[in-house]
Amino acid sequence: MDSDNWSNDSCYDLQEVPRAALAVHALLVSVVIAATLAGNGLILLLVAKFKVLRSRSVVAKLSLTCVDVLWCLCYHAPALVSASASGWVFGELGCSAFGLLSVQFLLTRWLVLAVVCIDRFSNVRFPFSYAKYSKFLLVVLTVTALILPFLLAVFPVISGLSREEFRPNIPTCLYGCETSACRLYYGIVVSSSFVIGVVIPTVLYVWLYRRARSLRPTAVVLGKMALQPATGLITNHTLLSSHPDKWSRDIHSYLTLILILVTFVVTSLPAYVSQIVRSANVEAWCQIPIYIHFIIQLVFLSSTALDPLVIMRDRDFRQCLKHMFCCWKTVNPYHENLSLHSTNIRRQSVDILSSPLSNGSNEGLVSLQDFTPTSNHIQTQTDCDHHQTTFL
Repeated sequence: MDSDNWSNDSCYDLQEVPRAALAVHALLVSVVIAATLAGNGLILLLVAKFKVLRSRSVVAKLSLTCVDVLWCLCYHAPALVSASASGWVFGELGCSAFGLLSVQFLLTRWLVLAVVCIDRFSNVRFPFSYAKYSKFLLVVLTVTALILPFLLAVFPVISGLSREEFRPNIPTCLYGCETSACRLYYGIVVSSSFVIGVVIPTVLYVWLYRRARSLRPTAVVLGKMALQPATGLITNHTLLSSHPDKWSRDIHSYLTLILILVTFVVTSLPAYVSQIVRSANVEAWCQIPIYIHFIIQLVFLSSTALDPLVIMRDRDFRQCLKHMFCCWKTVNPYHENLSLHSTNIRRQSVDILSSPLSNGSNEGLVSLQDFTPTSNHIQTQTDCDHHQTTFL
């Protein structure tokens, strides 16, 4: 199909868009691509380097990372080339495939966010029973989140539910439903994915934030009970000094919650509204100014660059990042072990409450060697000091 037919089927005359606007749009998309690849590449490097990060929940996080990388390669790059060339340059077949991929990756992103949220919520709400079946559940949910969107995207084409007409635009190819059944189908699919991947995770993360604030005093008390019976060397002052003050904890939790809400809601809501309008009435969607489309797309694409920041809010990731860049400096030698094994401390503290201490049983108590600097830690400290001396 020649360029004239492409232009007639388009919503806009691409030749009338100022070259300066296309250049700015291409530059911003390039920045998003670079930031996304850099952040996700750093996460993959951390997981490959540190064994402490290879937990079951990382399966869901890595799936999100892989989806973002695929999104960059299969979506951002053709969109960037099309915007720079003032038109679609990959032909009719490429436009059809690109239109399907745009729907697939949009749904995949929301479903994978739901998987990550379910894992985080289950770890907090059911810390003991969830550990028994978490591996199987995470694998099933992750595979479902990666396969189901593709099936939902190609089902109308394969089943003959609708005849879709793909029209090139900046920076995507549009699908046009000719029947009400097609419009209803895409509306239900997009809305359901938005609720599952954005609305429900947002509500659960707000609940987790409020739950964490209400349990902080209890967690400190349980931590004392877990440490004091084991040894008298770890005093109350040592325990309290290993935790940040209340103001620092509140600021850290509040910033994490805001970052999650921005990544989930602020970046996804405009894209969701755009998808609904496009599914319901393509002609009305085409009446939206092209610059508004640029802003909506850039806002949604920026969420892929924010994902690594959300993952880096995890304590283990932050500390491993400090190790990798040789920035680990601490006065208290027990600080690292207290941080990296915080989950074990909470579980052991609950065991202490239920263990028969009156009968002289020591089952469930924390031993001193759990908080003693290991040879690996000392070696890491030595290597870090060596690298610091080299750079200086």
